[in-house]
Amino acid sequence: MAREITIGIADIEFAPVSPTGGAGTEFFKVGQTLAGSFNLNTDAGTPVVINVEEQVQPIYNRNTEGAKTMDFEVVNYDFPDIMKLMGGTTSGTVWSAPEQALNGEFTIRITPNTGYVLQFNRVAVSAELGGNLGRDTQLSLMISGNVLQPTLEDTPPYTLTKQA
Repeated sequence: MAREITIGIADIEFAPVSPTGGAGTEFFKVGQTLAGSFNLNTDAGTPVVINVEEQVQPIYNRNTEGAKTMDFEVVNYDFPDIMKLMGGTTSGTVWSAPEQALNGEFTIRITPNTGYVLQFNRVAVSAELGGNLGRDTQLSLMISGNVLQPTLEDTPPYTLTKQA
């Protein structure tokens, strides 16, 4: 298998997590991603080290994987997009924010321009309007997510799939 370089964003899609606790399958798109705004972060894992009095070196050492988070900005969105991720109501040309934020769980699939497709099977997603609104800057739909372990047995938290 040839090595791949994964670069660029062709699509970011969302699907509600399956009722069975596995990956969602009915994907939808929410606008376009602001250039340079997508961040995939992995926190430092937690080392588990066991030391004993009788030896200088540990007798056990294991690192756990750190939490994965993502955040990005969507610059062109509409009311249905906002409602899927934030909730609220619409009446004609007015969207009204919900009294309490909607915190949904979605499968997120990121298709790059080239390289591996990333799919995060269960992500706690929050969204809000924000940014530096001005002459040269826009009001964005700010999306952040925390990758969670799927509840369906044998479903991985995320996968990389080679594009055809």
